[in-house]
Amino acid sequence: MCEFCTGNVKLEHSSANSPGSDSQAGSAKKTADDARSALSLDADLAKPPNETDAKQSLLKKYGVETREVNDGQTEFFYRAGGHDNVVLRTASDADSLAKAPDQLDKIVQQRVDSIEKQFKVTIAKPGEFATTAEVNDDDCKPVAGDKVYARQGTLPVLFGLEEGLRQSQPSQFLAGGKEGIKIYLLDKQAAPDFYGGRKVQGTYRFKSDNGKPVIYITPAGQEQPATSKDTLKPGDRNVAWITTHEIAHNSQSLQWGRETPENVAVALGWEKYQHKSGVTVFPFIEGKNGDLYFNGSDSCKTPTTWFSIHKTGWPLDANGLPVKSVAEASKFTNEEVMDRAKVRPSTFYFSSPFEEMAEAITSYRYSPESRAQLFKQSPKLYEITAEYDRKELADFYGKDWSWNAKMVRTPDGRVVPRTSDSVRQIDEFEKQLRAGG
Repeated sequence: MCEFCTGNVKLEHSSANSPGSDSQAGSAKKTADDARSALSLDADLAKPPNETDAKQSLLKKYGVETREVNDGQTEFFYRAGGHDNVVLRTASDADSLAKAPDQLDKIVQQRVDSIEKQFKVTIAKPGEFATTAEVNDDDCKPVAGDKVYARQGTLPVLFGLEEGLRQSQPSQFLAGGKEGIKIYLLDKQAAPDFYGGRKVQGTYRFKSDNGKPVIYITPAGQEQPATSKDTLKPGDRNVAWITTHEIAHNSQSLQWGRETPENVAVALGWEKYQHKSGVTVFPFIEGKNGDLYFNGSDSCKTPTTWFSIHKTGWPLDANGLPVKSVAEASKFTNEEVMDRAKVRPSTFYFSSPFEEMAEAITSYRYSPESRAQLFKQSPKLYEITAEYDRKELADFYGKDWSWNAKMVRTPDGRVVPRTSDSVRQIDEFEKQLRAGG
């Protein structure tokens, strides 16, 4: 999710809206000291009332579980990457176990330091102010809510964050290519539910209080499994995917600014709309027969949905006649609109061309399986995304004597030097895709 992306607009006739505001107004309900106190679980870990509470505290703060091993020791581990990752083994006596939180704190900090050094990003420190939550009042106007702070990342979250950053290179860099983006792991949700009543899992903010872009991973995002190897079924959200998606927005911001270029929006099958403010946006996705669809609702109190719409902004009923509300309009599921779309989106999340493209970039970069699925779902979108990625690599790493990018992205999402072997690997992968493999 990105803030201020086209598509998140209120149309003159439809009253369809979705959240997106950078408001920092209003008084805080919690001080920084209160937030830091609320984030700290050290007291619980030092003197747990019972073994169950102690295990829950370890799981909440560090994302680790414990188990007894054959030699009478206790093993601390977390699940990520499709396997158990053992991070600490200690004697099972009370004194040794009481020292475990301090050791785990050091392990977490070492992981943070490693990620920051490897990718040149900054991970906000626990208790650091992030933003002011946005809530809707009774009239659906955005107002300031609680202060939101950074929390300590659990080991599974940091694992997923690292994988997402690895697949996203070089998109984590800000303008100039030397400084990476700052990432906040939030202690509470910072925006209302959106897109059918879903909780926001991540947000890219074009401009934070310090004037630079930032990424927020919300509690709803941190609750997801670390990687695709840890999900219950293919396509489920995970921390690595969320990270890759939000970093894709940083890439879009650098290449495009805040708006999807008209030629790209049109190529993706979106129809423009002239807002009364004079701004041209692309909120309507076009169907194969020229029909238009918009994702919105009559009120912030009801979840958004896809519905038929006229190019002037009026909702349409099942007979194609204009109606006054979304409730009266002909409505569709995400999957139904995907099937009807002139250019099929790659995933269920395509609230705007900006978001559709971010999902496609994520699919292209995340894994061989997700790249193959992108091609299977939408060959045209695959070609648009591949060209986008090649341009970014050329812009960042430069071109060789034949004006090709010096670096390429192999099917596993890694950026490697352009060689005959790496080019052959990509060509053979795409040849197999076109053959239906």
